[in-house]
Amino acid sequence: MRSYFIAAGAAVLGLAPTDVRAQLLAPAEGTDSVVGAVLQTGLFGLGDIDPSSLVVTDDELLSAGQSPMPAMSSLDSVDIVVDDDRVQCPDAQFTSIQGAVAAALPGSTIRVCPGDYRENVIVPKLLTLQAVRHQGEATQCQTPEVPDPTQQAILSYPTPGHVPDIGFDLEADGIVLDGFFIRPLTGQVPTPPFNPETAGIFTSRDHSGYQILDNVMQDNTKGLYLNSSGAQATLVKHNCFRNNNRPGAASGNGVYSDQGLANASIDDNFFTLDQNAAIVVDTFLTPPANLTITHNNSVDDSSIALFHVKDSVVSYNHSQGSNGSAIFVGGDTSNLEISHNLLENGSANGISIHDDVSGPPIGPNVNLLVTKNNTRGFGSNGIRLQGDAAGNNDNVNFNRSRGNAVDGIRAVGLMPDGETSAGFRIEKNEMSSNGEHDCHDGSATPPANTWLNDKGFTENQPGLCKHAAVTP
Repeated sequence: MRSYFIAAGAAVLGLAPTDVRAQLLAPAEGTDSVVGAVLQTGLFGLGDIDPSSLVVTDDELLSAGQSPMPAMSSLDSVDIVVDDDRVQCPDAQFTSIQGAVAAALPGSTIRVCPGDYRENVIVPKLLTLQAVRHQGEATQCQTPEVPDPTQQAILSYPTPGHVPDIGFDLEADGIVLDGFFIRPLTGQVPTPPFNPETAGIFTSRDHSGYQILDNVMQDNTKGLYLNSSGAQATLVKHNCFRNNNRPGAASGNGVYSDQGLANASIDDNFFTLDQNAAIVVDTFLTPPANLTITHNNSVDDSSIALFHVKDSVVSYNHSQGSNGSAIFVGGDTSNLEISHNLLENGSANGISIHDDVSGPPIGPNVNLLVTKNNTRGFGSNGIRLQGDAAGNNDNVNFNRSRGNAVDGIRAVGLMPDGETSAGFRIEKNEMSSNGEHDCHDGSATPPANTWLNDKGFTENQPGLCKHAAVTP
């Protein structure tokens, strides 16, 4: 059973949602058989390989996190203009967004001028909706703001009594939504029973090709409820997800998906103050596949949490001060790469790997690669490994883990639920200045995981880190 998140889609499918939170000095040279680098191995014996120049460097992570540029520039060709009071745009044809959507032909572009639009908007056709905007940049996302209707196009929802409780409901292929400030109407607080699809933006699993760009989602139950068939590529780029903790199903998530998501990129976004997770990808229908989660910033937010994900990459993200593990893998994944992430100063683990958190189905992670990440300053471990990886080609290599309160890399021993760790290949990582051990394996003595040419200075049993001291 999941112990970390609330599954919104469970209610849709008649399922019960569950709560989801002294070194030997022997100068020598060795040649890395994988990389081919000739290394000075002063702390290692003859024939050993010092990974110090192989692990991830600060320079490699300079591009981690969000860029300052918007995802989309203003469009020159506009078919319909909307202004709630016709002050900023006197020649606007419509005063409501929904009215313009109803009148627009498929393929049209609707420009929405600054104003406070108090409505729910359902978009059932291919349209581009672009706000006249001055928001969305990273420098403006970290602190909650009161939006200015003379400068921003604000969607304040719901209209009283409206069900479902959704700001923008996108129900067609290829819809572009760009530049809006999306929030619930002040004073409209939902009460049980909660509608599972409540969100600032909802995208239907029956369609694809969505582009969600340059928006601010603040104070919603969840910012974006993202689903897609995968027929066309979906892009979520340069949005601000802030303080999305309003009561309701799957509350506290910036981006949430559990109805099916494929062929999608979540790139270059900023997350802050979402209490449960920055991003949750799970499923109660089709397993998520072909996802890229890249170049996102998370400050004082929560995890990137992945369950059942196939053929996907999580890379070049920058997490600071996460409430929980910065990256959390819950099991039943295949061909998942977690690489080149800069993860700092969170309350739990930098990267936490499990294989039975969410189900059904439950199962191991297969062909998992955790490489070239920098984890430092966490309240628990830099990298934590749990589950049976025997025969599954799960590799942890070239990572740097420093200054964490417990261990640099920890492969767990027997847990209360009967789980342990086994079969992980832990190779050429560098760990230092961690509170208990740089290298820790509680699985067995000798360990049930494979440690090869890892560098650290303390360990809980012999043979994990080269020439490290065994300490309590």
